Amino acid sequence: MESSDSEQGVIIPAISTASSTAAIRSLGRKSIKTVVISEHDSPPGFRSKYCDVQIPVPDPTEDLPGYEQALRVLARRPDVETILPFREAISTYYRKTTLTLQNIWVLSGHHLRR
Repeated sequence: MESSDSEQGVIIPAISTASSTAAIRSLGRKSIKTVVISEHDSPPGFRSKYCDVQIPVPDPTEDLPGYEQALRVLARRPDVETILPFREAISTYYRKTTLTLQNIWVLSGHHLRR
């Protein structure tokens, strides 16, 4: 599935739980751009046909500041509206930082809406 760079997307950590891959599939089936991040070379989520963009990030268990910085950079991308907090490191990041996304969107039907 190819998405244009202008589409608003969702960052999904490709972790070793079924919920990560299920989120990629669910969002992709609704034509929502999926930006999948992982510290691993080839997590299952990267192999999904609904994974539009693959981005390597530092391992949060080895380099939490590097992982947080990667999230900060990704959150500022114009094609990113939401980061799904499937990892404790992401929840920790949001509690510690004053950075917020300009628009927080909620999933509703086939569309992302405010």
